[in-house]
Amino acid sequence: MGGSFNAHDREDNTNGSDFFKAERWKVESLLRQPNLLGTHSLSLGGEYGEETGRSSQISAGKRSFRQGGIFLQDQLGWGAFQAVAGARVDFHSEHENAQTFRLGMGYWLQPERLRIKYSIGTGFKAPSLYQTYSVYGSRNLRPERSLGSDLGLELKEGDWSTELTFFANRFRDLIDFNLQSNRYFNQGRAETYGVEWGTEYRFGRLRVSNAFTMLRAVNPENGQQLLRRPRLSNN
Repeated sequence: MGGSFNAHDREDNTNGSDFFKAERWKVESLLRQPNLLGTHSLSLGGEYGEETGRSSQISAGKRSFRQGGIFLQDQLGWGAFQAVAGARVDFHSEHENAQTFRLGMGYWLQPERLRIKYSIGTGFKAPSLYQTYSVYGSRNLRPERSLGSDLGLELKEGDWSTELTFFANRFRDLIDFNLQSNRYFNQGRAETYGVEWGTEYRFGRLRVSNAFTMLRAVNPENGQQLLRRPRLSNN
């Protein structure tokens, strides 16, 4: 079992004396049952948290969001083949419950050296308290939902490894920021796709890694590039 707590305090004087102060805490637990029936590894987990804040945009003192989730995941290993299947249910005090899933599989073309892998899954992201009740927020924000998949090739050689991954994602109600109105809003539809090449080198307990990404992020309704999504990045 684990937990976390953080607090933040933001002020903005461009529109007067606007402020936003919030505290967030979360507890989480994870149970694992390895080597179930010889080839399965089962995981069951959950989390619950609350975010409470005060803002110049909240007339009734404080507002709180409560959210949590439970998930179940099964990992299967059979020779050179691996697979994982998982499902999750998210709960939120201000939005409807959401169900998401993830499926993945991999196959060692050369044992412990060269592997091909693929995954597909859905996602859910509720707007934060800041995105809803700060001076830049909107109370009309809807949760963000996504469908994503990726196909990768991984190579390991001694202390170094490299991986090439092709990815594609589709978003509904993507939470974004409008630079003209200075407000968060929902982008009805959005798509991102691209390729990432990453390398890693280990020496002792230390490791050095680098990843280069080519990204295309567009609004499929008009073909326009989404803002603040660099086409080329390196980290």
